Amino acid sequence: MESTRIVENRHEFAKASEVSLAFRHGLAKYSNRFNSKELNAKMTKIFLGLIKKDTTNVRGNRTLKPENIVYLKNLVLSESSAPNLFIFQNFAIDIVGTADIKAVLTFDGDIVPAVHFKKSESATHIQLTVVLLLSDFSQNNASKTVEASKFYDLNDAADQSQNIETVAIPVIPGYNAVALLFVLYFQEVNSVKYLLSNKKMNSSIIADIKPL
Repeated sequence: MESTRIVENRHEFAKASEVSLAFRHGLAKYSNRFNSKELNAKMTKIFLGLIKKDTTNVRGNRTLKPENIVYLKNLVLSESSAPNLFIFQNFAIDIVGTADIKAVLTFDGDIVPAVHFKKSESATHIQLTVVLLLSDFSQNNASKTVEASKFYDLNDAADQSQNIETVAIPVIPGYNAVALLFVLYFQEVNSVKYLLSNKKMNSSIIADIKPL
């Protein structure tokens, strides 16, 4: 017979998997750029940690409280992000607007990818992608995802950072707006850019989150 603690832990893990489902579904189109199994497992673990911050309910009945969603901000998603921590410390992504919102990436000073980013032997370019996700975690519903991106030449020191912003989309009251930044490595062959099959250099971070 299982102990009460094991049953309680199992219930909360199931809840964490359920509430993170919307987030994972919202990022499904991007997860192939990373180790998707690792990312899914990490998100479940992260949401389990948020559930454990519930001090109102007893163990086994704790839930994801809306006020604890803010702990996702500045969370580095990919474990391989270390080479790009410089960029994570020198940028801001803000969710701006009222009836319609968008995510805007700005840099603190000039970022020169050819200088500031770690290079791989085969990568010729990096792509910075800003993603705005609208999600209702309580209903496991990822409603809308928009993105904007820009390529930078890793061999051109004159190719400096520029602000990036997504298109504006209508807010959905009760949802959460989540802004993310993805750093992806590509190789250009005959003027065509291909995502590197070795995805260890790629990294991502949750830059901002705002209840709507």
